[in-house]
Amino acid sequence: LSGEYVPGDGTPSGFAHLFGRRMFQRLKCIEEVTIPEGVISLNDFAATGLEEIVIPDSVTSIGGFRYCASLRKVDIGTGVTTFLQNAFNNCTALEVFIIRAGKVPSYAGWTLPDGWSGSFYVPDDLVEAYRAANGWKNFSTSYKPLSEYVE
Repeated sequence: LSGEYVPGDGTPSGFAHLFGRRMFQRLKCIEEVTIPEGVISLNDFAATGLEEIVIPDSVTSIGGFRYCASLRKVDIGTGVTTFLQNAFNNCTALEVFIIRAGKVPSYAGWTLPDGWSGSFYVPDDLVEAYRAANGWKNFSTSYKPLSEYVE
């Protein structure tokens, strides 16, 4: 995916209206995608062939990655405040989940697969907050300080 920058607003042309409309769902041929800075909401990639996703700091709302059976790693920038229901549910290959936000985002039901036990990295000063937060506490044994993450 690519786009050209529109002078003046800094938003890649086409992306402001593409993302959020679920137009990429079920496209198994999508294994890699670069989400451009400036995108605010993601709800587009359910049941695709994605293997890794890096979500930029501009994204505040995340959903629509459920049933990505090949998705192994998710790296979320600092801007996320909200996860939509089922955001990463049934992503059965998911091993590494990173959230870099400075506050614990809201959790909707089944944001991650039930019983998920992969490595979950969050900012060092928020590990205990995640362990206590509604919804996120279901994964309390998975949290690790971001400073321990090694690529």
